[in-house]
Amino acid sequence: VDEMLEHLKGCKGGMCKNMFLKFSKKKSRSIENDTGLWLVSCLHDTVIDLKKLSKHLDYPKALRMGRPDVLKKSLGLVKGECSPLALVNDEEKQVQVIFDASMMKQEKLWFHPLTNTASVCITPDDLMTFVKACGREVRVIDLSSL
Repeated sequence: VDEMLEHLKGCKGGMCKNMFLKFSKKKSRSIENDTGLWLVSCLHDTVIDLKKLSKHLDYPKALRMGRPDVLKKSLGLVKGECSPLALVNDEEKQVQVIFDASMMKQEKLWFHPLTNTASVCITPDDLMTFVKACGREVRVIDLSSL
């Protein structure tokens, strides 16, 4: 994220970070067809409390960072390349999606396009259209209020 911020100085829009998360052992008690894999996208300076997010999603234990081999298998990425644009690679539709509410209020959003050597911008509406075209539901959560 720090390198992206340096390269995008002067560009308008929300600079985003992404986390690939996995449940520890037990699935959510209230999410139907829970896969336990999550992509969380938010503005670069958003603080994410994994314990509170896990509780909000009704997990008995805190979510943790997904292992590199699981990230590679599900989204076709390596660490540092995570982006909602990678959902196109998840043919089994295993990765569930969370967008932070404040991110979705931005005029434009900046993400890595499946590589960490570039960045692209997209409007929040177009991002939602893309994610839904990938066959996903999106949970929009105010992460700062958890």
